[in-house]
Amino acid sequence: MKACIWSILIILSVWASGFNDTLESWAGNGSVPTTTGLDLDTVRFQVISPPELEDHLYNRALNHFAKAGISWNSPRSSTKKKAVLQLMLKPDPMAKVCPGKFLYEPMLVLRDKVIVSRNGGKDIENQTWSSQAPPHIIPARTSKEFDSDLDEFIQKFIVNYQLGQAAYSEFAPDPQVPLSGHVKDMALSTKIPEEHETNAHEGLERLNLSKVKFSGWAGRYTNQIDSRARKQLERANLQFISNPDSHTSRTLRLSLSSWPAREECPNKVLYEASLVLTERAQIKRNPKLYVWSDTWSRRKLTVLDAVSLEQLKADQEDLIADFILSYRTANPDKTP
Repeated sequence: MKACIWSILIILSVWASGFNDTLESWAGNGSVPTTTGLDLDTVRFQVISPPELEDHLYNRALNHFAKAGISWNSPRSSTKKKAVLQLMLKPDPMAKVCPGKFLYEPMLVLRDKVIVSRNGGKDIENQTWSSQAPPHIIPARTSKEFDSDLDEFIQKFIVNYQLGQAAYSEFAPDPQVPLSGHVKDMALSTKIPEEHETNAHEGLERLNLSKVKFSGWAGRYTNQIDSRARKQLERANLQFISNPDSHTSRTLRLSLSSWPAREECPNKVLYEASLVLTERAQIKRNPKLYVWSDTWSRRKLTVLDAVSLEQLKADQEDLIADFILSYRTANPDKTP
């Protein structure tokens, strides 16, 4: 019977993970929701949308929870020590590039505390669950279309949350062991305050680059951009894993990609440039669970006529330079 229940959970996970299945949605062996054991009383719900729709969308979302039998009185104002379930449904106008059109990247993200073993047990704010659609260009959106987007996101989260509550009896954290093994020892030795302000460089503290794999991608220019990025890092005396076949839980990935904007913005392309450090982290509220977490990132999204090699080179230089500066700021003792 137990095996049957977990089989059903795995099947439902494909639907519950969202528009775009992400590693943040499921933990462990892939069948345990990262919402397992989540107490909604510790979560603040936030809606980012056109101002005139915020109240309507906020109430519509909470009505979904009520209909599912979930009691949740979410505070709307900022509250310390609260995780945030953030619904983003706000199109950005593109008057200069595509008059009358909007850049739209809808998503629902749970921002919570995670613990990265290498940084002394200090917790940082990060995603522990997400569902999102890829960025795309749209015409003006109606209230009913916003409602439809909200409905899909919230229903997926509710299913994930309910599955997480069902799994909690097996994956509940041990109250006698708030952190596991090595992480616990490091937290005790460094005496990190329970609450602190996250800074822009914190995700790189105590990062051992010799255990990080670097990769670069830029379509047909991948080899050239990857080589340039590696040389830029080497000039800064930052040495990553030398063996490309090495297995590691940490990857710094440079990605420069573009795709047609299609009929909504003819003869234009959407262009995304990003540099992201991804590694495994424990969820602070339940250290039995872990997520693949983006502990440091820089991202640029824009619409262009075309993407030239010069554009790719410039963004590669800027992103790598940002990483070098951030790494040195976070680790002054490693600065040459």
